[in-house]
Amino acid sequence: MSAQNPGLARATFLELYESQPANTINVFTGRDNRAACAFTIPSRDVNKAWKLPDNSSIFSAELAAIRQALDYIYNFEIAVVNIFSDSLASVMAIHNQRVDSHHLIKDIRQTVSNLLSSGTRTNFIWIPSHVTIPGNERADELATQCLSDPVSPSFDYDM
Repeated sequence: MSAQNPGLARATFLELYESQPANTINVFTGRDNRAACAFTIPSRDVNKAWKLPDNSSIFSAELAAIRQALDYIYNFEIAVVNIFSDSLASVMAIHNQRVDSHHLIKDIRQTVSNLLSSGTRTNFIWIPSHVTIPGNERADELATQCLSDPVSPSFDYDM
C-alpha cells in the first residue's frame, strides 16, 4: 500500500479487511506524539489508551500499543489476530529477527510465540497513516484524548 495515493491505499486496505475470515480479530494500534498509546478492536467495541512516560519516542509508543493489544487478546480463544499499525518501523523491527535491542520487541515476540502455542496466529500489517482508515483514525484519537483525561491509566514500559 502506498501513501502516495490515499484513495488507492484506502481501497486496498478495505478489500483486505473485508475479506477476513469470521474467526479473525482485527486490532488497530495508534499513538499520540506527546506520549500516549492506544488500540481499538472495532468488532468487539474495545477501546483502550494509556499515558506513557514523557520522554517516550514515537517508535516506543507504537510498540507499547502493540504490546498492550497482544496482552489484551491473550485472554481470548481466537484463530487469527491481525495487528494493523501505521508504524512501518515497528512492524519491520518485530519481523526482523536481528533486531531485539528494545525490550518491548522481545516482549511482543514472546507473547506472539505464546499465542501461537495456544493456537492463535498473529499477523502484523503495516497500513499507511492519514488515509482515513477508520480503525487507525480511532486508535490515534484515543491516544490523543487520553492525554487530556486526568484519570487515564499510565503504562510505564520501563524504557
